[in-house]
Amino acid sequence: MRAYLFSSYDQHPTLVLNEWANVALFASSHPYDALKYAHGPFLQLVEIESLTGYTDAYFARRCKLLKTCDATELLHRFARWCAVNVTGLWNAPPIVRDYLSTGDEEKRPAAEAEIKKALKKTKQAQFPAVIAALYATTSLKQVWKVALATATEAQNAVARAWTKHAPAKMKRALYKDCIKAHLATQRNQLRQLVDALFERETS
Repeated sequence: MRAYLFSSYDQHPTLVLNEWANVALFASSHPYDALKYAHGPFLQLVEIESLTGYTDAYFARRCKLLKTCDATELLHRFARWCAVNVTGLWNAPPIVRDYLSTGDEEKRPAAEAEIKKALKKTKQAQFPAVIAALYATTSLKQVWKVALATATEAQNAVARAWTKHAPAKMKRALYKDCIKAHLATQRNQLRQLVDALFERETS
């Protein structure tokens, strides 16, 4: 089967493109699941055999590397997309929306400053949405961690907004349903970004 993994190197030390190798590794059938186990920004599409299946990953003992590329910009873009989709939950300033929408590095410092100011006065219900924006504007090099953290906070932001006025006995189940629904949207977006990236790399 085909699967994804995020690695710390663009060329796997024991894998050669389009050649089978006896190598043990973890990979996932969806790029979002692979993000949970990421060690770096290099995305690799692999064919795997001799599998042991887990909830969101497979342990493979035999593998063939099909494609590899640097997904740094893709992960930054995904993080910004996750954050900009919840800016309406905390009335984000225009500079924040602009940076999250465009990725214009000249706007990032000002956007980050506005977000940090907002954190000091934000309401608890809005906190995950503001944190998502802060993560998405960070200059940290571990962008794979930034992307996953931003996505998670965005999920919590949507769930909090939708369950704010829900009856106590329904709130927990509704919260989980909201997380699941928004996660599905994020997974679809990341899949589209990955498919487009691999298509450009091989065209």
